Amino acid sequence: MKGGNKQPDYVTTCIGQEALDIFDGLAFEDESHKKDIDIILQKLEEFCVGNKNEIYKRYLFNKRDQAAEESIDTYIAALRSLAKTCNYGALTDNLIRDRMVVGILDKGIRKKLLQESKLILQSCIDICRANECTKQQLQKMDQPEEVNALDKKKAPRDDRRNSKRETDQVQVLWKEAQREKREMSGVGQDV
Repeated sequence: MKGGNKQPDYVTTCIGQEALDIFDGLAFEDESHKKDIDIILQKLEEFCVGNKNEIYKRYLFNKRDQAAEESIDTYIAALRSLAKTCNYGALTDNLIRDRMVVGILDKGIRKKLLQESKLILQSCIDICRANECTKQQLQKMDQPEEVNALDKKKAPRDDRRNSKRETDQVQVLWKEAQREKREMSGVGQDV
C-alpha cells in the first residue's frame, strides 16, 4: 500500500460482490500489487475493456471521412475519439490533421489546406471552421434576396398594402442581416 493509502480498501469495499469476484480472479504479479490503486484500476480496465485490436482501430480511423451535413467540429471530435484507441502517441495530432485534409468533403478547403507548407492541427481546424462559418454567413446574406424575389413574383391585390408589406419585410431582413454580419464579423479571428 502506498504511504498508508486506503483507496484500494475503499474500492474493493464499494465495487459490489460481482466485481469483487472478478477482482479476486485477477492475476497480480505480486501480493503488494493488490494494494496499489493504479495497478488495481489498470487490471480492472483491462478486464472490462478487453484487448483492443489496434490494427482494426487504425483502419477505422484511416477510413473516417466527413459525412454529408456533418459539421467540422463533429468530424474533429469523431477523429479524436477514434485516435484515442489507436495508440499513435506523439503522432496523434499530425495524423488527425492528415485525416482531416484527406477526409474533408469540401475540395476547395482541401486545396487550401494542401497549400499550407507548415500546416499544424490547430491551423487546419481554424481554416476549416472559418470556411464553414463563412459558408453559413453567405447563405444568410443571400437569403433576403431570395425572399424578395419570391415576393415580387406574387400578383398584388392591393398595390399599396403589398408594397408596404414588402418594404417592411425588406427592412426586417436587412436589419437582421446587418446584425448577423456584425456578430460574425470576426470570422477566423477567435475561432
